[in-house]
Amino acid sequence: MVNGEECILIDIQLEEGFLLKPILQNLNNGRKLEYEHPTATRMGQHLKQRDMFENISVYISQSRVQGAGEGLFAKSRIQKENIICFFNGVRKRKLFRTVAGVDEEFSDYRIELDYQISLDVPDQFTSISSYNATLGHKACHSFNPNSYFSQVYHPRFGEIISLIAYRDILEGEEILVNYGYNFQGAPTWYKNQWMYHLRKEYQWSMEDVQRYGESVYSCPAALRSADSLIKSRKSQSCFKY
Repeated sequence: MVNGEECILIDIQLEEGFLLKPILQNLNNGRKLEYEHPTATRMGQHLKQRDMFENISVYISQSRVQGAGEGLFAKSRIQKENIICFFNGVRKRKLFRTVAGVDEEFSDYRIELDYQISLDVPDQFTSISSYNATLGHKACHSFNPNSYFSQVYHPRFGEIISLIAYRDILEGEEILVNYGYNFQGAPTWYKNQWMYHLRKEYQWSMEDVQRYGESVYSCPAALRSADSLIKSRKSQSCFKY
C-alpha cells in the first residue's frame, strides 16, 4: 500500500457478467494510512493508530488466566478460521549458532515469522499506552487454545502474524493461543503451565509429570503413548487391588 483511507464494504456488484466490484463507503475520519516500513529497531510510524479491523473485533480487559495481567477478548462472535487480530513487531534475524555457547536473546513476546526472521515487541511497547496499533501480543497463552498463529500480509506492516480462530468464538470470550515455545529455552512460568496442564487434563501424577513431561512436549505421538502407558499401569494397579 502506498496510501489510502479507511472505508467499509457496503455491497459487491457484478460487472460485465464476471468481474466483482466492491462498493465502498469512505468513513471520512481524516485518518490516512500508508505502509510503515517496520525494521529491526522500529515497529512502524504510527504506534497508537489502531488497526480498523481490530477496533471492531477485539478489546483489552483483565485476563481470566491466573497471574497473566491483561488479556484479549472478542467484541463479537468470530467464526472458525476467520482472522481475529494481528501481531506486529520489530524484525529480529535469527542467529545460526556457529559459536558454542552463543544463544539468542529471549523475549516472552518473540514469535517466529519465518525460518530467518522473528517478530518481537520491545519492553517499552508492551503496554497499550505506548503501542496499540495491533493487539495480538495481548493474547494469553493456553495449552487449550481457541486460536493459532498464521502468516498474513498486512497493508501497513507487511509480512506479520495473524491469530486465526480454531473454532467459533463467542462475544466476550478470551482469545487464547499456544505460544509454542521451544521447551528448553522457555520461561519458567511456561514450563510450569505445561506440567500443570498434564496434571489437570491428563490426571498424571507428579512423578509421571517429572518423568515424561519434557520428553513428550513437542511430540503428540509420544504424549499419546506415555498417556496410554500411564493409564494402563493405573488400570492394572486397580485390578490387582
